[in-house]
Amino acid sequence: MAVRNIKNQNITWHYITDFSNSDLNFLKENFKFHPLDLKDCAGELQRSKIDTYKNYFFLILQLPNFDQNSKRISISQLYIFIGKNYLVTITKGKIKPLNNLFYKINNSQKTKDEVFSQSTGYLLYKILDAILPQKWRILSFLDHEVKKIESDIDEGRGKRVVFEIAALRRLILQIKSILDPQRLTINALSRLNVASIL
Repeated sequence: MAVRNIKNQNITWHYITDFSNSDLNFLKENFKFHPLDLKDCAGELQRSKIDTYKNYFFLILQLPNFDQNSKRISISQLYIFIGKNYLVTITKGKIKPLNNLFYKINNSQKTKDEVFSQSTGYLLYKILDAILPQKWRILSFLDHEVKKIESDIDEGRGKRVVFEIAALRRLILQIKSILDPQRLTINALSRLNVASIL
């Protein structure tokens, strides 16, 4: 798929979905990203992390997708390159909140002016603010399930509860495996001295 862009003054957001070899070539031709970062984008799922360089940093986030019917979690990967005057987001499929934000900014000059008014760091903040709340709705589901199990235990329905606890435990462990590296990555991001890069 072609790279889509939003540009305003000195900032450009390069929005890439369904990442392909032509997108990889676009990155190689237009940026001086570390080859290992490009390899991460083209490869299999990576753990959440942040790599800092002299002129940019590279962020990988794992975003959970929860299917409430099957009670299964899949993972969407979001790769972000951020420099002084550009931000590149890469996904291997559409992430609905990110897609919605891109088109909201693209179709509204007022929103574009507001989001691009400060720095690429602010654009990153707006992207994370759009994505993360919607992706963590599973936590509300887990809270509801725990309360339901507590109620079943209180009412003496123990046998059925054992299976529900086992299923819930699997979900919690999956979420924990996504959250732990993400927490470390976000903490590292919050401690960065971005003034030297952005």
